[in-house]
Amino acid sequence: MTEALNTFRVRKHALQTGGQLALRPSLIVVVQGAGFTYTEKKRVEAGEACFVMKSGERFIVQEGHCLLYQLEVELTPFPIYRQPTNELVECLERMHRCPETLPGSLRQRRYLYQLLEQLSERHQEQTFEEVTSLWLEELGKSGTVSDLASELNMSLPTFSRQFKKHYDQSPKELMHQLRMQRAKEWMIAHPDWTIAKIAERVSINDEFYFSRLFKKREGVSPRQYRKRLIPRVGIWSQALLQDHLLALGIQPVIAPSFPTHYRSNGVPDYLSEIEGTRLYDASTTILPEWFETSNLDLVLRTPIQGESPPLLTSCPVIDIAKQRCWKDYLHAVAKATDTLERTTAIIHEVEMLETVVKQQFEFNQNVTWAVIWIRDSEIRLYGSTGHTMLDFLFNEIGLRAVEGLPQTIYITIDLGTLQQLDPDGLFVLWSQPADVERVRGTKEWQMLRAVRMGRVFQPDSVDWDPWGPLGRMHMLRQLHTYISDLNCFVCP
Repeated sequence: MTEALNTFRVRKHALQTGGQLALRPSLIVVVQGAGFTYTEKKRVEAGEACFVMKSGERFIVQEGHCLLYQLEVELTPFPIYRQPTNELVECLERMHRCPETLPGSLRQRRYLYQLLEQLSERHQEQTFEEVTSLWLEELGKSGTVSDLASELNMSLPTFSRQFKKHYDQSPKELMHQLRMQRAKEWMIAHPDWTIAKIAERVSINDEFYFSRLFKKREGVSPRQYRKRLIPRVGIWSQALLQDHLLALGIQPVIAPSFPTHYRSNGVPDYLSEIEGTRLYDASTTILPEWFETSNLDLVLRTPIQGESPPLLTSCPVIDIAKQRCWKDYLHAVAKATDTLERTTAIIHEVEMLETVVKQQFEFNQNVTWAVIWIRDSEIRLYGSTGHTMLDFLFNEIGLRAVEGLPQTIYITIDLGTLQQLDPDGLFVLWSQPADVERVRGTKEWQMLRAVRMGRVFQPDSVDWDPWGPLGRMHMLRQLHTYISDLNCFVCP
């Protein structure tokens, strides 16, 4: 009976966009939203479960709200299938509420076995998912939509409704999207392949139909798209130099990403044109073979702290030293790729947007400001320089910094320290809504002068990074729209 007293932990977690959860060996069950495990790259959606076998794993939410349960119990993995979420929640909540007593421990284990029995049951919906997933992976080579419907003993209208409910798109729309995405990947990976061969690879036998479809979806023809890949450039860096390259009209073949930081593919949303480029996780060790095997004309490389630059034998390397600002990086990248003539127009467009935003702040030049980042476990207070965003706000836009800001890039503070500074205005940047909501409910927050005056700016700035031309223009446009909207002045 003493073994029954060893209750296992059942934890309930609510995460927002960009939220991360450190995992021990456990069973996780998602009942709302979706996320993925960082190491094993398993995507887990509402109604699905996943065994985590290694310590140090992380669960990451790329977009939206996610609610999940974590059962810290030792189990031998077995096949598990998607289930109706209402049935899972009922069982999980009973398990979560069990008291830490002998009867509670016994009930908890009974609910655990009930949950495992539920997860092991194979439903028709899972069969639907398996069949359609294989069809999508093969880009339609295994048959038509009618063939799939027949395989699942469904009428064509019923199958189409089920498909759209499951994937949020019709079979035709999703297949076209996947084919164009795969086509771009092959254009980049195989520059010697003809357009006809690429069309055939994505199960389209008519080269001209493929070209029309590609241009309709991408805005450029396949041949125009390929021109963006000349020269074939790779980026060896922990900086997103693809921002500068794309602004110059060149798409890199291989480039860095940060999948634990950004919502989509590990890069900010404004770099959507990067689709097809091979992305590597720049937070880990960068391997030379990734570049040696990519058939590159040029590698742009920036210093990486603690690493000596290796010798690459298959292509020339241009080392770009650390620069003062985004314009210097743009000129360095343009010089390396022989596109200096394009920089003038890019800089002019950015400066025009900067002028518009600067004019919007002229009405409160005497107001003092501070920049904070509210995180799940801390509040960061930023200085007035040493960071591209800070230089932009305090030097280029001309905001007046409140006295007492740190001399370093940032320090960790509590609300009491912020009360002592008591700036007239606050910029709350990069923060998740759930974290801000938690702080806004405190008495200390309500007493801040910026809150009382209604001068708290909290734009959706998760992907703001003005160190490159595309990122800078994206941020300026969003900031302009935010300030133009009277509702942007966040009320306490």
